[in-house]
Amino acid sequence: MIRVDRSKDPVYPDFIKGAIHPEMAKSGPEEYDFSKLPGVLWFHEDQMIKGFSHPSAIYQFLKEQQMFEDCLALSDGMEIAKKDARIFRLLFPGEKLFLWRSVAQDKHNDLCVPYLMERKGLIYGDWHWFDFSIDNNSPAARFPQVSL
Repeated sequence: MIRVDRSKDPVYPDFIKGAIHPEMAKSGPEEYDFSKLPGVLWFHEDQMIKGFSHPSAIYQFLKEQQMFEDCLALSDGMEIAKKDARIFRLLFPGEKLFLWRSVAQDKHNDLCVPYLMERKGLIYGDWHWFDFSIDNNSPAARFPQVSL
């Protein structure tokens, strides 16, 4: 199970000026089943057809289709990163899980989105800038209770 304390604001790295949607930081379920996340991963159509998509296209689609609120946020990622990396690798082999509810602006006013990945037995987070395409191994992570 993933348990998230939504009463606290997530801690952003120093290079982040602020979240684009700070009102979303404290929303979402406080508990959900980690093993059910693979069943609700979402890919933009361009990721599936072309093999990549521009982050702004994914971001706009998620907002327009009212899917944005169902995406995981940085606070979810911080809790997932505490889990066993072997389980992460089994559930999400070779994938980066994007945490779209935490799109942020860096100190240069560029947009970026956090993601999680497993490498060499560790789960770690990083940031993807909107200047670079997102490939077809990079789904939007969504809450398990979302019905698709």
